[in-house]
Amino acid sequence: MVWFKVDDRLPLNPKMAGVSIAAVGLWVEAGAWASASQTDGQVLKRLLRVLHPDASEKLAEELVAAGLWEDQGDHWQIHDFLDYNPPREEVEAKKARRSKAGKLGGIKSGKSRRSKREANAEANAKANAEAKHEAKTNPVPVPVPYISTNVDISPKPPSGVESDERQIREPSSEPTVEFTQFWSLYPNHDYEDAAVREFRRVRRRRVSLVALLQGAQMLRDEHRDPRYIPAAAKWLHDGGWKNKPRPRAPASSSGMSRAQQNEQAQMEQTKAYAQRAEEALRRGQELTGRKELAA
Repeated sequence: MVWFKVDDRLPLNPKMAGVSIAAVGLWVEAGAWASASQTDGQVLKRLLRVLHPDASEKLAEELVAAGLWEDQGDHWQIHDFLDYNPPREEVEAKKARRSKAGKLGGIKSGKSRRSKREANAEANAKANAEAKHEAKTNPVPVPVPYISTNVDISPKPPSGVESDERQIREPSSEPTVEFTQFWSLYPNHDYEDAAVREFRRVRRRRVSLVALLQGAQMLRDEHRDPRYIPAAAKWLHDGGWKNKPRPRAPASSSGMSRAQQNEQAQMEQTKAYAQRAEEALRRGQELTGRKELAA
């Protein structure tokens, strides 16, 4: 295991203060990956999205502009990487010395007629001691799994999936083209961020894009008030695309929606109440006038 060393004065570095926190995160993950892969600080451009789903060319350009990375054509070079991290040759030589020391230890234990269990215990104790010493000399360990640079491991769609069902990892803050198509059809546009997250979840479960678009079009064709249609996030979470279309409400002779008809009925009823009150007041005034004349 090889550690990527990060200076404890990193927040005071002027270069770091000039980039976004997202760019700083990319710089740390790329350094850890370069240490694990033993590339001497080189970060292949074709593996940028492998480092993190939200990694982007824009963040890389931000690091280059700040002098933290150097653009070398097909890869970026982490600036001053070898000034603080051992080169590949040194790491491999260290591994060879450890392997040789382990073999000599085994021979020595055999000559002294110690059991294999005792020899393993000694080797484990020695390895643990070296690991503790290594941990003390590296205050900010960032362990990452080894990723070979000789194999193309860029994201690929799963086999047997139709073109409209291929999953592409996009930054979580940006809606995909597929979601934009769905959003343009779905009648209720409340809580878009929650809808984006639910849309990604159902697409990861290989729900057909055609089924989602047809379900959204079905709701639009019902011509209901969007306020009475569930938000897209809830509709996606509940599997709304599986629902059958609802029978359409009979069209009124006036061409108004049900909500408009209800509003008009309320206005007419209020008007009738006002007319009755005015008529009662008028009758009361007439009756008072007659009594005064009689007196």
